[in-house]
Order: sequence, then C-alpha cells, then structure tokens
Amino acid sequence: MWTIENWFSKYGESHQNIMNKKIHYFCVPLILYSILGLLDLVLVYANFSLAWALILIVAPFYLYLSLILGFLTILVSGLMCLSFELFPSFNLQLYFCLFIFIISWIMQFIGHKIEGKKPSFFEDILFLLIGPLWVMRHFLAILGLSIRP
Repeated sequence: MWTIENWFSKYGESHQNIMNKKIHYFCVPLILYSILGLLDLVLVYANFSLAWALILIVAPFYLYLSLILGFLTILVSGLMCLSFELFPSFNLQLYFCLFIFIISWIMQFIGHKIEGKKPSFFEDILFLLIGPLWVMRHFLAILGLSIRP
C-alpha cells in the first residue's frame, strides 16, 4: 500500500496551479461536509447514520496513512456530523447539502479546467479520500505546524 507521501505526491501532480489549489482548499471541506450531511439523513440504527458509518469505515485507512492527519480529519468529520443537529428540518439539511455539493463540484471542475489536468480520482477513486487529508495538511501548515506522517 502507498504511503501518505506517495498519495500526496501523485495528488499534487494535478494540483499545481495556485487557483486550482485555492479552490480545492475551500471546496474539498465543503464537499466532505455536504456528503456527510446527505449521509446523515439516512439512519442505520437509532441516531447512528450513514455519515458516522462512513467515518468508521474510512478511519483505519486515514490512521494507517498518518496518525495525526488521520485523527484530525476524523475529528473534524465528527464535528461536522454533530453540526447537523442544528438543522431544524430534514428538508433544509437535504437542500442545503445538495446545493453545497453541486456548487463545490462545479468549482472543483473549474479549478481542474484552469489547471489543464483531470481530477486525480479519474485515475484512482481512492483520491477522493486523499483530498481531505491533503487539505488538513495545508491548514496545519498555515498554522505553522509541519506534520510528518
């Protein structure tokens, strides 16, 4: 299995343009939020939704790649899930998350059009899981924290 540096290196090949990077730094978290928000609407058992199930399924992969980045990304994902309790209705959460999902993906494809390269997930679907870790590393760097895997 690839290391996180292998994943980031390959992911970075289609994320060189500064505008594309900025779009991704903004839109990847929004896409994660919207996906979790949509999955949160599907309850598996009592208050346990598909959003929490996704986090549990992805957690071992994230923690294998990087304990720190994985833990922080899982933590932020969990906080996103908790925020869905603030929505006053199913429909508001559904339409809000659908809107965020669609707009964010449009922006991502605009970023890749600017970049002149296809999104990484066209090569390997697992790159959809790498984006949040890549953005987390960037946000930590802004805070002056350099995280080694």
